[in-house]
Amino acid sequence: MNYFKIFMNEKEKFPGVSITISTYNQTKQIEEIVQKTLDQDYPKNKIEVIVIDDGSPDNTMEILKKFGKKIRVIQTYRKGRVQALNKAIKEAKFDFVCLSAGDIFFEKDFLKTIMSYFKSEKIAFVSPFSETGGNATVHRKKALIEAGLFDLNYNEPDPKSETETGWRDDTDLAFKEWDLGYKSIFTYAVAKFKHEHQAPANFKGKIKYVWGRIKNHRFDVLLYKKHPERAKEFLHISFGFWINPMRDFETATGLWRKRNPKMTQHFGLSSPTGAKLIEAKTPIHVLAIILGGIAYALTLKVYRLYASFKYGKFLI
Repeated sequence: MNYFKIFMNEKEKFPGVSITISTYNQTKQIEEIVQKTLDQDYPKNKIEVIVIDDGSPDNTMEILKKFGKKIRVIQTYRKGRVQALNKAIKEAKFDFVCLSAGDIFFEKDFLKTIMSYFKSEKIAFVSPFSETGGNATVHRKKALIEAGLFDLNYNEPDPKSETETGWRDDTDLAFKEWDLGYKSIFTYAVAKFKHEHQAPANFKGKIKYVWGRIKNHRFDVLLYKKHPERAKEFLHISFGFWINPMRDFETATGLWRKRNPKMTQHFGLSSPTGAKLIEAKTPIHVLAIILGGIAYALTLKVYRLYASFKYGKFLI
């Protein structure tokens, strides 16, 4: 019996994966998040867990210390998710890197399932989140390095905000990997995880949250400037500068889910990450959702116009 061949087959079956978890002020769930990551049905010597705490002022570090040497912890201090992830990718010891966050709960067979899709060295990433990556996406480290990692221009951290430390950075990275000739796989068949993004409970917090989401869309303009052809299709740009406001309305009200029959339908003022702000409980709530969606779409037009001057590319 050729034991060497069997050993090599097992090695290829379970390639090493470094799992990065970026977090900020998520003490309510970070311990469970890390534990579920460690409990993956995958060879323990083929998993490395790296937690990136971006300067949480709460007791996040005290919780992470409970895991001892089972995990690696990288501390940054409000430098932004993008910069923190680049640091973690560079220090990752395995050939594959799973980019995750402090609100992603993995099921036990998540990693084994998603890694089964890497059947060619031309596959840069496999994502159950979106066609351009995002949370819970596994990347080939070689492709990440060749693409130059995340572009720090998408970072622009704000010490007072938890929502604008990176946006469209995943899309920009995917475009760069595709430009290098790499392929990717996006399929809900491997979506063996839960994304439990917490929305603010009070009205003031919700307004602040929505404003942060609106400001993030300044990066639409940067993406369009860097990748005009790919962004034109991705953002559904017409006439060289116009994004269909209905797309923005659908994003704000949950109607975007109707484009994928495998997704649970939900009408309500919310974010694509799952944070629910207003649910359609009564006719008054429905009216508020419609008006909120219209206001959101119109405000995005104004903010993209502002970003057009900032980045030197016209888009509204």
